[in-house]
Amino acid sequence: MNPHSKTVRDAGQDPYGVGANSWLNRDREVLGPAIRRDDPVGWPLSGTRRPRGECVTALTYEEAQERSRLLDVRGYRVELDVTGGGEEFGSVTVVRFGCRAPGAGSFIELSPARLRRVVLNGQEAAPLRRDAAELLAVTRACFDRYREIFAEPYPYDSYDQAFVPELESGAVENPGCVTFRDDFLFPSAVTRTERQLRAMVIAHEMAHMWFGDLVTMRWWNDVWLSESFATYMGFQVLTEATGFTGAWTDFALARKTRGYDADQRASAHPVAPEPRDVPDTDAARSSYDDISYAKGASALRQLVAWLGWPAFLAGINDYFARYRFGCATLADLLDCLSRAAGADVGEWAGSWLRSSGVDTLTVSRPEPPGRVGCVSHEGGRPHRVWIGVYDEGPGELALRARVPVLVPADAGAVVLPAVAVRPEPALLLPNDGDFSYGKIRLDAASRAALTASLGRLADPLSRAVAWNSVRDLVRDGELAPRQYIALAARHLPAETDGSIAGHVLGYARWTVADRYLRPGLRDAALADITSVCRDLLGPQLARDGDEMRLVAVRGLIDSASGPDDISALWSWLGTGRVPGGPDVDSRLRWQILLRLTVLGAASRAEIEHDADRDATAAGRLSAARCRAALPDDAAKRAAWAAMLSGTLSGYELTATAQGFWQPEQAGLLAGYVPRYFAALAEAAEGAADLARALCVHGFPHHAADTATVRAGEQCLESGALADQVEDLRRAAAVRSGF
Repeated sequence: MNPHSKTVRDAGQDPYGVGANSWLNRDREVLGPAIRRDDPVGWPLSGTRRPRGECVTALTYEEAQERSRLLDVRGYRVELDVTGGGEEFGSVTVVRFGCRAPGAGSFIELSPARLRRVVLNGQEAAPLRRDAAELLAVTRACFDRYREIFAEPYPYDSYDQAFVPELESGAVENPGCVTFRDDFLFPSAVTRTERQLRAMVIAHEMAHMWFGDLVTMRWWNDVWLSESFATYMGFQVLTEATGFTGAWTDFALARKTRGYDADQRASAHPVAPEPRDVPDTDAARSSYDDISYAKGASALRQLVAWLGWPAFLAGINDYFARYRFGCATLADLLDCLSRAAGADVGEWAGSWLRSSGVDTLTVSRPEPPGRVGCVSHEGGRPHRVWIGVYDEGPGELALRARVPVLVPADAGAVVLPAVAVRPEPALLLPNDGDFSYGKIRLDAASRAALTASLGRLADPLSRAVAWNSVRDLVRDGELAPRQYIALAARHLPAETDGSIAGHVLGYARWTVADRYLRPGLRDAALADITSVCRDLLGPQLARDGDEMRLVAVRGLIDSASGPDDISALWSWLGTGRVPGGPDVDSRLRWQILLRLTVLGAASRAEIEHDADRDATAAGRLSAARCRAALPDDAAKRAAWAAMLSGTLSGYELTATAQGFWQPEQAGLLAGYVPRYFAALAEAAEGAADLARALCVHGFPHHAADTATVRAGEQCLESGALADQVEDLRRAAAVRSGF
């Protein structure tokens, strides 16, 4: 037995893992192992030349259907040989199959992926040993819950969880084995929200053992049958089975907002497009996005609100029973759900899964007296929502009732029940509980109530819905960005949920201050954010203990700007502790050093001193980020050359780009903004992976002006940057409007 890889049954004795995953091999297609052809039938294939002369194919829908018709797969296993030592070891993938066509021979060879042994700085994996109890507790709890709700038992004979250095994705499931980025083994202090995220990923990937592995999508247009379901079940099961009961609040603030953003861009696509819209595996890459994950999970949450949990589960279990160890489509799932619900789910799916875009629900009150209150509807989807009716109470906005409202797909407005408007409430909150997917707009009285009392809503999920409504107003140019920071200053000092505080501070700092505010207003905004963080550090206000203090310290470091802030940061480095806050561990130390470097208060010598002290992978990336952030010509030239060299790993390129672009250094960086678009166009012609990385991680988001927008629009001719330029155009419009 591989001594480094244990199943769940004995993982507590040695919780180390070894990962086997084709995503690690950069010469293979991201969506699976490479396929070489020795084909007597002579089917045509489209090939793309990759580094070192290897031809990797993009499998088309028609070819996949032909293979499914001809092949009868009878067995699959992976054999590992770890006896040789070193950084690499052997892997043999064995597929047993027969061919249904008379006389057809074998024509497929699966090339084994290159595997790496997990080595954590040549030492025992202390973070893994420290976190093993929580990791295994979450794993067991989620397994027990899946066993309770799924009639189909776990389909494999073991379950391995492996933490892999430099894994490209956060995690990837294989039948019976999940590989995670080793970033999930936290070497420094983290918040409960970060631990909750790790637990959710465990639950998400475990769900794939059923959604994706037991039953697999027939073609890539149905990615949602895997990812949307795993995302929904991950959050739902985590909430039901573990102590992380606030998972849906984090989903609303961290995931759903990304789905809203993606669904309002020109690149938006349906959750479940038609097969013709995903013609080959290259096109399928774009399906692994925030629409398939966040919007798809939101649609399922709304579907459960329509069908009820028992009918939903009955349909899912029918789906597993009918298509176990096989392939299925959207139509197959809808048939199962319709049988279980006793009603046709197809019409609901047509509007929710086959169309793109975000609906908007707006509440209004009976004005003038005698009229009725209503929910206005812009969009084409039906919604089952709850309207939160709140009254002013001692110390809080007291919930009177959550009133269910059905909004038909073709309804322009729906009358509210009398209980929602009589007597007149302080606040009407649409989509309270966050069971649907859509933007919300409030009436004038409700807006005034939230402005005064948002933080007095008792339910964290209701507060998350309210904060998202304010975020949408800012993003759509309907509310001045500085008003978002003013709301944060008013309500966060009393916030008790670390997830809400962290996300609101993060949006205020990185989006509002850096992108939406005019440069002349940025310093004042950073000062306001710093003041909020100091309030959160106050002993009488740190109600969530270490969680809130760590959130506040991180926000304070990132927003530091004046001489007093710089002195405080140096003091923390010197003493190794934040007064009233946590100890300065390696992560906080590098965060402080980065901010000091950006502000011109730390030198290269100080960066190299800390780099010598911290030889970990995280330390090397942090040092690269700090070097790129140095505010001098030589440092920027070196970082620029490194980003375009094509020699950096994805992690190194991300770290260097993060350090390179700094709003504080806009004058120094002005000449690099037009050079970025020229370099990207050149990379797109011959280095597609580099171009994609530069689009995602290297874009100058801070330069939200008309000149940069024009340069980006010209670069669009190369086929890249569509989403980034659209976001930049929106940011420039918000800046110019206030």
